[in-house]
Amino acid sequence: MKKVSHLISLAQFKLGELIFPMFEPLLRFLENKDPEVRRHFIHALASLKKKKQAIALLNLNMVLSLNPGFEGADIYKGRPVSSGI
Repeated sequence: MKKVSHLISLAQFKLGELIFPMFEPLLRFLENKDPEVRRHFIHALASLKKKKQAIALLNLNMVLSLNPGFEGADIYKGRPVSSGI
């Protein structure tokens, strides 16, 4: 039974690995469609690149306050992303 469960999980992973790249551009567009959220996120990434963590954190927090489901901000803050499963 354990082997069957493992094989099903592996098949789901491989299927997702094939399908996700097709949907990623659409999901990225939907996540970044709000110009204010996008502006804060881009500013946060630029601040991280310049090693200005405090400014980046402020911008990432602003992104999350405007769009709580924005997974990119959670990832850059180092927080685990809830999968909703």
